[in-house]
Amino acid sequence: MGVVTRGKKRRLDEESSNPQLAPRGGEDLISRLPDDILAGIITLLPTKDGACTQMLSRRWRPLWQSAPLNLEARVNRCTLGKDVATIYSTLLTHSGPEFELFYDSVGVQNPPVPPSVLRLSPTLRVLRILSTCDTLQFPIETACTLNFPHLKELTLSQVNIADSILHGILSRCTVLESLVLDANRGCSRLCISSLTLRSLGVSDTYFSVEGMLEEVIIEDAPLLERLTPPVIWHEGFVIRVIQAPKLKTLGYLSQKISTLQLGNMVFQILALHTTPDLDVVIDFLKFFPCVEKLYIVALNQGNLKNVRRYVSLECLDLHLKMVEFINYHGNLSDLNFIKFFVLNA
Repeated sequence: MGVVTRGKKRRLDEESSNPQLAPRGGEDLISRLPDDILAGIITLLPTKDGACTQMLSRRWRPLWQSAPLNLEARVNRCTLGKDVATIYSTLLTHSGPEFELFYDSVGVQNPPVPPSVLRLSPTLRVLRILSTCDTLQFPIETACTLNFPHLKELTLSQVNIADSILHGILSRCTVLESLVLDANRGCSRLCISSLTLRSLGVSDTYFSVEGMLEEVIIEDAPLLERLTPPVIWHEGFVIRVIQAPKLKTLGYLSQKISTLQLGNMVFQILALHTTPDLDVVIDFLKFFPCVEKLYIVALNQGNLKNVRRYVSLECLDLHLKMVEFINYHGNLSDLNFIKFFVLNA
């Protein structure tokens, strides 16, 4: 068993803080890296391990508090108060300008989003609030006081939030680049006007029709590149894009979308969520003649219509370069579906 004396420990600290003093055989190459790289390493570690890096040496002690905090909070029914208190105390001891928060309510019926966490909204860079069991209630009483000057990524999944509250929060996200709204309740009509947004993912909810998202309107988004409704469960979903000149990627589209208005935009990447029905796919390709990359996620297979062999379309004749078929089973229907693109594209 080795014993480290106080003098030896002081020498080790000095060697770590000044790599030129370290012996060649045990040279501390990691500590020679710039602060921003070391902070990135700390951010990738679990919160507990990242905090423990302060014990490595003097060189590492100030880094954890200035590194982005990647905090994953899993709250259960038995320890709800204790978990929230632990989250908040951790945030108070971390003086960095930004952090990531993943909030997951497991086994808690109608839980609220902890207001104590949202009080730190001025420093958030990434915020993901997700529920796996029940709908989280967004705290209305604190919503009007929230400000997100540094928030770049926002994800809300199974959150009960009124449309007025959501639009008010989005108006105060002045640098937001990525927004994902999945299976939320309370907001049926989403209007987006953002000078910074680059990616938008939206979907309705499978469980309830009342209060689910039904319409998405992109009023003005000059930097938006991706619009992805990954899964639409109910008929009658509406998507209207008024002003988004850089929008090039669209999907996953399905027959559940009853209205799709895209103006004169040209799309190069298209994703479809449908049965491998050639009639449906061909109708979409007529609507998107300049697609170069096509992704098709196959649903449960039923009465497939894969009898077509040759079709002349601008997309197939001139532009389509890549097709990815997801959930391919290799049966005769799938094979005929794939052969259509081999023969025509």
